[in-house]
Amino acid sequence: MKRAAWRTTASSGLLMLGLMVTGSTGCSSGDGASPATHLGAKTGSLVTGPDLVITHMVVPPSFRATNYPYAQAPKAKVTVCNQGTDYSDSTEVRLYVSMDDVLTPGGPSAPPVPVTDQAQAGNAWVPHLYPTQCATVSTDIWPNLPPDANGLQGAYYFGAIVDEYENVSETREDNNTFIHGLVGIGDKPDLVITDMNVPPSLNTGWPPPSQPVTGTVTVCNQGTQDSSSTQVRLYLSMDDALTAMGPNPPMDQSPLGFVPVPSLFAGRCMTVSTQLTPQLPPDAQGNHGAYYVGAIVDEDANVQELREDNNAFIEGLVGVGTRPDLVITHMVVPPSLRGNSGYPSSQQPKASVTVCNQGTQPSTSTQVQLYLSMDDVLTAMGPNPPPHPPMDQSPLGFVSVPSLYPGRCATVSTPLAFTLPPLAQGLEGAYYVGGIVDEQDNELELREDNNAFIHGLVGFGLQADLVITHMEVPPSLRTSSYPSSQSPKAKVTVCNQGTDYSDSTEVRLYISMDDKLTAMGPSMPPYPVTDQTQAGNAWVPHLYPTQCVTVSTDIWPNRPPDAQGNEGAYFIGAIVDEYENVQELREDNNAFIHGLVGIGDRPDLVITDMSVPPSLYTGWPSPPQPATGTVTVCNQGTQDSSSTQVRLYLSMDDALTAMGPNSPPYAPMRQSPLGFVSVPNLMAGACTTVPASLHPQLPPDAYNVEGAYYVGAIVDEDAYVQELREDNNSFIKGLVGVGNKADLVVTALTGPSFVRMGTSFSATVTVCNQGTQASDPSSVYLYTSLGTVLTPDSVQPAPDQFLLGVANLNSLNPNSCSTQPLTVSATLPPSAMGLAGAYHLGAYADASESVVELREDNNTRVTGLIVTP
Repeated sequence: MKRAAWRTTASSGLLMLGLMVTGSTGCSSGDGASPATHLGAKTGSLVTGPDLVITHMVVPPSFRATNYPYAQAPKAKVTVCNQGTDYSDSTEVRLYVSMDDVLTPGGPSAPPVPVTDQAQAGNAWVPHLYPTQCATVSTDIWPNLPPDANGLQGAYYFGAIVDEYENVSETREDNNTFIHGLVGIGDKPDLVITDMNVPPSLNTGWPPPSQPVTGTVTVCNQGTQDSSSTQVRLYLSMDDALTAMGPNPPMDQSPLGFVPVPSLFAGRCMTVSTQLTPQLPPDAQGNHGAYYVGAIVDEDANVQELREDNNAFIEGLVGVGTRPDLVITHMVVPPSLRGNSGYPSSQQPKASVTVCNQGTQPSTSTQVQLYLSMDDVLTAMGPNPPPHPPMDQSPLGFVSVPSLYPGRCATVSTPLAFTLPPLAQGLEGAYYVGGIVDEQDNELELREDNNAFIHGLVGFGLQADLVITHMEVPPSLRTSSYPSSQSPKAKVTVCNQGTDYSDSTEVRLYISMDDKLTAMGPSMPPYPVTDQTQAGNAWVPHLYPTQCVTVSTDIWPNRPPDAQGNEGAYFIGAIVDEYENVQELREDNNAFIHGLVGIGDRPDLVITDMSVPPSLYTGWPSPPQPATGTVTVCNQGTQDSSSTQVRLYLSMDDALTAMGPNSPPYAPMRQSPLGFVSVPNLMAGACTTVPASLHPQLPPDAYNVEGAYYVGAIVDEDAYVQELREDNNSFIKGLVGVGNKADLVVTALTGPSFVRMGTSFSATVTVCNQGTQASDPSSVYLYTSLGTVLTPDSVQPAPDQFLLGVANLNSLNPNSCSTQPLTVSATLPPSAMGLAGAYHLGAYADASESVVELREDNNTRVTGLIVTP
């Protein structure tokens, strides 16, 4: 069995007790974690007592060598856990900067000579901890260099020691140290690559792709000083390590692209794009397949950095060559399954599977094999199966997949026929469901390592399975007492997604300091839970399978003990059947987090809506009338708010950077001001809609490239109003076109709901130009399609759509429309194989992509179409 404790054995009447001696216990896992726990290491026998370990640290990547103002001192977070068997007294954790990855404790076992290769960098008090309990403590960091460093700036190890002076008598004293890793200390930049985005497959064949292939690289300066401009080189590699290109170029990697990186302020990031020119490494000998893609920033060391060891980045594997690459991207299965004998034939459960070809060549038809598994790893039973059949998985069914062009997907469905894996021994409970596409390797693919997919857990057997699917709570709660008639209410929706009737039970509401709830039932921890508090309860009646009920309850707006009475943002959630009175297929899915609410006596300002034109003009001369928009601001807090303001922005991505008190020390380059408007004071629960004049200008990093940009706003950006929540002041409306071009959209498509195959029918299509310039003459294409995504006519024909007809469009001025009638014959796409059924009727404005537009992502519209024989 692959998971030792995967199933409760209460139903069999057996009690199983195991002891793991080869790995950590309790909460001791984590990066740089202490060695495995050896019970009885001191005495050779089982002993009792606490055992403190550090499991995690969060520290900034770089520190200045000069002193910080008190308010700006860098912070560290250290997580300490008691993985012993007894309560631990309070103690201390000390932080250190070290010249190597070994820390020397300064307590009773300190060496007789001064330790000069490390220096203390902070300390924090650790409270008493029960067995298995953890605490995360924070402290300021003093970035001192060790004496042996002689003041040299650069890379140093950062770590910590808990209970260094052995004030707590522990079962082990050899596992109290923790190394977080390297940090930069000094006054220099430090360039790192944090993300890459490249296509999943790259074509090295002939002819080259009609459209240039591009990738993006995100570079950040995580140092303490601004960096000068430099460059990023992208590579294909035969392994997951990149070698800088010197006089003897490595033979296992090849250049993929090159892109300049401008100067970056300390703490700033930039995403740059480049055209990709894939070629296989020399040692690949022309073999198509899976290769690593990565990049190196400042490969020539033109920028003097705090660290030179962190300039390389590996994104992962991509397919390179001219082959298909089939992957499963989505599955839909029932949340619970009974045995085969439990279903009438007409009600046999089904699964749907979405398969995509992310390769560079069409695929032939193949199939997906579905499995029920005891763990989240599937074993392929293809041409090279293991010598013994896997006992922890069993087949669920299979389904045929049609041939797919590159970039196309198909969703196929199949009835499920299932039995439990042999190792399950007939036990009901939670099992994984997944699938493998092309398990028999009939298709020669660029990658064979990405054919498996795990959907997740489902319940198997004849029991109930209670889950919370929805909660409604007020956005803010007062801490003062409410009159009984005005007590805040919560609504909780509970569903039985199991296969059998559930008895009545209870749902309990909780207010928590984080987004995880600890159940207080039979599996509760052996220590008081102080980061959450009960906030209400409601009775849940018995439920039949698939039945749901919404119950209401008063909310008690208490704060957890650890909150120490602080007003602010807290998580609210609920647990159904916390005390496990109902025997369920799954006990791991009873908790639900609704999200954050404000608790206290303050306002809370949010933007709930924006109205802006679909396109904004940035050319010269300026329009005679400035564009206008509106912003709706609401106070969802518990107290009146004073007057403040809203700033509107254009952004290159869907997140805004506030320029308030906690803003970065540089102006964000990926967003630009769009407008400004005052907001009057608002009573609790009141809203106002204010107009704003818009003055669009492209963000600096846009380099004056017209196109699609996000529009959004931030209320009270300067934090003049003290609110219950400061995390919900920004709002993204969506994309708008910015510049001086046309923008064609299909605003209406009408046609019949039913049509007989091969017969004529009429449809009308309305196309509007919502851009800022007149459009050239173009056309609108009408298709039948298997899906809701249409492919432009400028790429190779797609087998999942069929061109029914074309209507010509004259030039359209901004804000003008044209309605075109078409009479066409009902013809199905090639992939439909002549089968009647549910399809889509779609219209594509400028499908030939002959008109240069502000936006190319909004040219289509689809509607349902039933095709009968």
